[in-house]
Amino acid sequence: MPYSNIFDGMRKIIVGLLSLIVSVPVFCYGFDKPNEPTGWLVFWFVGGIGVFWLIAWLLASWVFTNTFHSFIYIRFSLFTPVTVREARELAPLFSLGPQGKWYPCREVLESPRDERKAILYATLDRYQKGVA
Repeated sequence: MPYSNIFDGMRKIIVGLLSLIVSVPVFCYGFDKPNEPTGWLVFWFVGGIGVFWLIAWLLASWVFTNTFHSFIYIRFSLFTPVTVREARELAPLFSLGPQGKWYPCREVLESPRDERKAILYATLDRYQKGVA
C-alpha cells in the first residue's frame, strides 16, 4: 500500500478498517440465512467489500481527504501555518502523483517561518509545470 506521508498512510489504514467494519456485518447477514447456498454468502461478502471499496476510493480521492491529510502534514510536519483553503491548493504536492511520486518539501524546514508558504507555492508552481 503506497503512501506519500504518514498522514496519508493513516488515512488509508482507516479506510481499510472501515471496510472491515462494513463488510463483516454483510458477511454475517449471509449466515443468518441457512437455507441459501454458500454462493450467495460469498456474493454478499465480496459484493459488500467491493461496494465499500468503491465508495471509499471515491471519498479518498475526493478533495476533502486530500485536503485534510495535506493540512495535517503542512501544519505538523513542516510547521507552516496554512488555512484549509491553502492546504486544498497545495494538496497535489503531498499526494502520490501518476508516477507514484510526491514532494516532501523538506527544504521548507530550513527556511524562516514567514517564507515557508511562498516556498510551498513556488514548489507547487514547478510541480504543475512539470519541472519539479
